[in-house]
Amino acid sequence: KERERERESDACVCTVRGSHGGARLRAEEWCVELWRDEAEMRGEKYGDVTHSVVHGSKRVAAGCAAIAVTAADSLRRIASEVLTRRDPGSMVLAAVAALYALVLMLAISAIAKRFRRAQFVERASKRRELAESINPKIAQFYDVRSDLWEKAWGSDDMHHGFYGLGKDLNPRKDRFVAQHDMMKQLLEYGTAEAALNREASLTIVDVGCGIGGSVRFLAREFPNSSVKGITLSTRQVERGNALNADAGLDSSRVKLLRGDAMSMPFEDNSVDLLWSLESAEHYPDKLQFLREVSRVLKPNGRFMMAAWCHRACPPKLDTNDLYILSKIYKKYCISHMCALEEFENHALRVKLRGVRTQDWSQAVRPFWRAVLVSAATATGVQELLRIGRPAIESALAVRHMIEGFRRGTLVFGVLAAFKPTPQQLQLEDDRLAELTCRTSAQ
Repeated sequence: KERERERESDACVCTVRGSHGGARLRAEEWCVELWRDEAEMRGEKYGDVTHSVVHGSKRVAAGCAAIAVTAADSLRRIASEVLTRRDPGSMVLAAVAALYALVLMLAISAIAKRFRRAQFVERASKRRELAESINPKIAQFYDVRSDLWEKAWGSDDMHHGFYGLGKDLNPRKDRFVAQHDMMKQLLEYGTAEAALNREASLTIVDVGCGIGGSVRFLAREFPNSSVKGITLSTRQVERGNALNADAGLDSSRVKLLRGDAMSMPFEDNSVDLLWSLESAEHYPDKLQFLREVSRVLKPNGRFMMAAWCHRACPPKLDTNDLYILSKIYKKYCISHMCALEEFENHALRVKLRGVRTQDWSQAVRPFWRAVLVSAATATGVQELLRIGRPAIESALAVRHMIEGFRRGTLVFGVLAAFKPTPQQLQLEDDRLAELTCRTSAQ
């Protein structure tokens, strides 16, 4: 049962062995294309992973196509025999063949899904964007969607809720209470090692402030302090300052500004507390952001941050991990995420000290189902239809967030640190030099 033997040298041939014996069958012409090697990724962080995944998936897809050709031929012959004989044995054979076809279709579907995901990852990995190209897109992203989220959600807080950790996890917690608890928990975590005087006159900055929900929370917690928020979105600045006025907050004390987290509009050593709640994932240069944090903080100034991260590597991110991340990057205008451990290393590198990190993924997992519920309300649907395709695509991308947290691809990480004084850094350097001398002597 060989076909077109004279063309074997020009095509991709697979040997398949099954219930009907060995058969050398030829895959279709497109399979030959799938077998061709891809060029290496262009300097991407996970380019080597992407290349190996894509290449392996193409080989699997080519083999799958050949198996499908074999199965189709076998089923055709069985169907012909059933129609000819019409006896009980033939009917049983037909039932077995139908079951075989169903299982095969499911297997092919799973492999095809893997192949499509690998193809998407390959294309997305070539689109890593820098600040000058992605910052205008981030600004436009939030200009368009901020009103939608405020109206559909019914709140000025544009961040996850905190539903508890361990035995305190409460998935049924009211979503507004959960969002308020998130801010309380982050503030408590960031000041756990050294409490801040809530009545003192401090300078506080919220980086990536949205429409100012956290700004107003911090203004209430520190009633004598100056609280500023920065965002790339002009619409968010306008709306946030309007909400500040509605709340009766003095604009000389509480204000939103347009600014870039990687080039903050503040003087060196001028900030007592720097807050970043779910904005650092957008920044194309995480190290530069933390350099700016170190620059603007006063000695002994506090830094606390919560950000979307991916899981720690190794093991390497697999096809599904990369696919989920790539979809989230595209739909939520993110250049790339990093592991929480990478944030920690960057913080130490820019000479922040007392660095602590924690994974709060369990505490935020119930949040995205609450998002789906809010999007399904009459107000949510109305706003989605008013804004159109961009908003609908963002809403549909919720499924990737849910899958990412379920698989462990996504990590909701928190980090707290402080800026040491010059004397503390000098003492640290002296101790390091002394340790180096002892080691050399030994």
